[in-house]
Formats: sequence, structure tokens, C-alpha cells
Amino acid sequence: MIRKYVREQGVMKLEEAVFRMTGLPARTLGLKGRGVLVEGKMADIVIFDPDTITYKSPVSPPCGILYVIVNGKVVRGPEGDHRCRAGEVLRYRCCFDH
Repeated sequence: MIRKYVREQGVMKLEEAVFRMTGLPARTLGLKGRGVLVEGKMADIVIFDPDTITYKSPVSPPCGILYVIVNGKVVRGPEGDHRCRAGEVLRYRCCFDH
């Protein structure tokens, strides 16, 4: 999304693209307090270079990602994958589930 719509086509700003990949899906799925950076809320943070971030395939890692922080723990940094399991599974209950 960032490469195509922000850098190449220029049809949206970086902030809108990030919101569409974070806050909007969290809001749509009813994940309260997720997808936003607000004090006191749970946050998973990806620090990336907007000029170089690319995603080519699901079997290779994306380029341009500098850090991934999950629940306050660095799980990926410049020196590589830290093999830290800091996250938790979020379950979505569909309104049709009983």
C-alpha cells in the first residue's frame, strides 16, 4: 500500500495508508484500544523507512523495516530477529457465532 499508493501513485498520504493498515481494521473488528498510539493502550509498533519499505511475497520478509516492538519488547531490530514471543492472540467473535 505504501509503495503503490503513497510513493508511486501519490493518491494518499503516508498517515492515511498507515491508518488503513492499523486503526481502521482494529476499529472494523471491534478491537477497542488497538491500532492507535495512545498512552495506556496496548501498542505494537513498526518503525520503518517509508522510502524503502517493500513487500514482495509472503515467504520473504519485507525490506525497510527497522524495528518491530510488541508489547514493549523489541522482537526485530537492525541485528535481526530476536525470537521473542511478546504478543498474544486476539480472537474476533463474529456476530453469528454463539
